[in-house]
Amino acid sequence: MDTNKEHIIGKQVLHTDDIRKKITVKGEAFAVKFPNPIEQEKIEREIALRLGGSPLDSFPQIVYNSIRKCVTLDNILVDTPDWWTTAGECYDESITDELWEKYLEERDNFRRCLREGKFKKIS
Repeated sequence: MDTNKEHIIGKQVLHTDDIRKKITVKGEAFAVKFPNPIEQEKIEREIALRLGGSPLDSFPQIVYNSIRKCVTLDNILVDTPDWWTTAGECYDESITDELWEKYLEERDNFRRCLREGKFKKIS
């Protein structure tokens, strides 16, 4: 076992720059944060509330995906343009779609860095 690589996330020291990323969509600047497990649980509860207790298979996949995208974006955006209110109120769906795709790419990169211990501060 490589003792130089610590893969225990609980021992990692993450800074604001590690858990927030700036994303530009159509010339507009947004900043997102990567939710921790407690924040992710809140997102999942909000999705369930929007589904109103109905079984997941009672919704078309496109509707469920839209709900997940809007709820998640509304919870992870920490900086938005002045005109932004919520993801569900953005008339230009191409903005929310592109923002969502870029967030997913950044989130996957963040998770990969966690797995590889790239945020580990050596003492």
